[in-house]
Amino acid sequence: LKVATIASMATTVSANRVARTGDSATVSPINIATSAAITVKVTYSNGNVKDFTTNPLTTYTVITGANLVDVTAGGVVTAKAGATAYGAVEIRVDLTTGGVTSTVSMTLVTLPKGASPPFVPLVLDVNPFPTFSGSGGVDKSTLLKIQCTEVFQRAIIRITAVLSDDTRYDVTSAATLAVSENGATNF
Repeated sequence: LKVATIASMATTVSANRVARTGDSATVSPINIATSAAITVKVTYSNGNVKDFTTNPLTTYTVITGANLVDVTAGGVVTAKAGATAYGAVEIRVDLTTGGVTSTVSMTLVTLPKGASPPFVPLVLDVNPFPTFSGSGGVDKSTLLKIQCTEVFQRAIIRITAVLSDDTRYDVTSAATLAVSENGATNF
């Protein structure tokens, strides 16, 4: 009788970024998850694969970012209550039998509040319309009358949210624009 041994372990995480509950990054249109699930699959020498995610032999240890997140015995990662920092997270997954170890990485992010350095969480781009090759690189913050007419130039406005890890999300669909007669613009 030959007993199958553990040949390998594969770990995956359901989200590579998480944010705290209530953070603006968790709402539409950005929709960053508030938790992530680690999945652990063990492959035996006979080819059989078994899910060890919630097996009591599986342990999870936060080795980078222990001040940022907690991980349950079932492999669910959430931001620490009351923590205000953000950054890289690495979690070691160990099987207490077989000496098999793996790691998963993710980032705890936030949509920073406030527009003063070092954070500028929203980027406003105003580009010519209709678009043309290269129009994305042309700033059109002043719209002028088209020569010899009463018609003004047109522009496309795009608003981009910048998360703490510098990932960018188009949030134009969630913004409102108001323009007054004196030319002042409110978002």
